[in-house]
Amino acid sequence: METLLEKDLPEGKEERIRLALDFIREQHSKEGTDNSEHDIKPKKDVLKPSKYGKKRKPTIRQIALHFQIPKSTLYDRMKADQGQKRQRTITKANAAGGQSDEISDENNEHDLQMQLRNQTTRTYSHLSQMRFSPEAESDMVRNMQGYVLAYGNLPLISDLRECIPSTTRAVHLGNKWITGFIRRHGEETVYGMTGEGVLNAKFKDFRQWKNKFSQLHDLFLRCLQSKLKRCHQFYYICKYVPHGSNEANKMIFFALKVKIQQVNAGTEKDVTISLLCEPITRELSPISPEEAKEQFLQDLNSILKRIDANSTDLVVLEGLTQTEHWDWSQCLELVKTHKLNGKLYTVPWGNDLLTNCLNKDNNIAVTFEKITQDSNSAVATKDMVNFTSVSVMLKEIITNATPLPAVAINNSRTQRDAIRQLIRTISENESRLYREIHDPDARVTLCNIFNQARLLEESLSTCAVELT
Repeated sequence: METLLEKDLPEGKEERIRLALDFIREQHSKEGTDNSEHDIKPKKDVLKPSKYGKKRKPTIRQIALHFQIPKSTLYDRMKADQGQKRQRTITKANAAGGQSDEISDENNEHDLQMQLRNQTTRTYSHLSQMRFSPEAESDMVRNMQGYVLAYGNLPLISDLRECIPSTTRAVHLGNKWITGFIRRHGEETVYGMTGEGVLNAKFKDFRQWKNKFSQLHDLFLRCLQSKLKRCHQFYYICKYVPHGSNEANKMIFFALKVKIQQVNAGTEKDVTISLLCEPITRELSPISPEEAKEQFLQDLNSILKRIDANSTDLVVLEGLTQTEHWDWSQCLELVKTHKLNGKLYTVPWGNDLLTNCLNKDNNIAVTFEKITQDSNSAVATKDMVNFTSVSVMLKEIITNATPLPAVAINNSRTQRDAIRQLIRTISENESRLYREIHDPDARVTLCNIFNQARLLEESLSTCAVELT
């Protein structure tokens, strides 16, 4: 390695990897030769060389740095190269075993196990490096969009691989694959409406949108508006705590069946609302978070069993908060069980839509308060609830769609791209400019200009997330 200078290294990455593997093989062959020489028993009057006098072998990290290749890549290639050598050795041993009758059954079994182990290793290595087709990855993106809308928040980036069907995922996909997937689909929408000039959460800005519930709520409303315009019937499930109840804290889990009909072949819509089933009343007693999740999932499943997923295009869920919500795996399981991918829309955690409308309507609040006081009266009061205010609220969502600021978004995107290009130019030339400028005052002025440009880039990135 000392004889090969950095300027002599080839430009191709694969060529540098080949040189590194050749160097490692050469080191192993030298080590084997030295060991065979030391196997000869030394004479008693000859002193053994000290272990500190031995020349240390270069480590994998040092070899990778010298040949300018990633350490992980070199390590994987080494393991693959060693596996091929073992396979060739075992094959030769088996061929010799066919000619000799002195090989025992135990050795044959050991050789067979080694062959199977090497074959499994090579198969796993091949599958772990496998890339899905563009069509398959497009389907994965659509599945992720549906699951994220149902979740009510953005999950951890590493949890996205759970969206991939087990039949497609032949091996475990690591964080490296997830990072590459997000890079390949950086401009794709992960939450919100799709389309050019539409404000939404993209894969490349994944971390900036996670737990931004007020911004996610704005995106959710636009998605809901677009979906409701194409629906004739949908269901609204709400976890509701009556406002101003004098009883012990209780909550109501209820589901509304909403029908949307066009009036006189015009743009006006008529919204009819009724209770799907008897409301479920629960006391808000102090229980563990896990017990609360199990109770929530049990109640939600009991309601979803009454809904035919094939006959509806939308199910809205409201009532999850930052402290009381489900896990990502629980959300995926429920969506898959009831076949609601792309149909279940969960209001972002901590945001209210139907709850605010119910709290403002005294008649509905009083009716639901009676239900909390006496669960037996749920059947009697089922047909007595007047949902006129809720109908008006849904009509406003359907008809009064807020136009999206497409031009402003495009302008801000152009500005951010220009600032980022400026920051890249500064990073590439900053040290050289400092060396060439000898005036100390000029250096300070230049440093202030660079810092102001960086602050401007950070402020534009923050505004892009907070823009509604």
